[in-house]
Amino acid sequence: METRILVVDDNSRVREMLADLLEMEGHTVFQADTGAGALQLLQGGLQPKLIVCDLMMPDVDGWQVLEAVEQLDERPPVIVFTSLGDLHSITRLTERYGCTVMKKPEQLRDVVGAARERLHRPM
Repeated sequence: METRILVVDDNSRVREMLADLLEMEGHTVFQADTGAGALQLLQGGLQPKLIVCDLMMPDVDGWQVLEAVEQLDERPPVIVFTSLGDLHSITRLTERYGCTVMKKPEQLRDVVGAARERLHRPM
């Protein structure tokens, strides 16, 4: 069964490394280099089973992507992969949106394990 994952990050190196790691796990990965690009994919009918998203992007930021995901009929789990480290933001992400938060770039390889866990966790 094909597992679609959307990776959203304006840093092409990080985005491509994440995509490569997830593809090695057998997932089909769609990439968006902006939040606006992610919204276009979602509004165009892409139904990912998981989203890995940065927070700080220049046009539509990760917070806006999360708000859009909240409006979807089928809400995929989200892993936020960010360098943002303040406790208030992390608490808001986990409590309000149910996200898994991972620290960029230190936890790059750990995203694969978190993706595996989130894909198999009952919603």
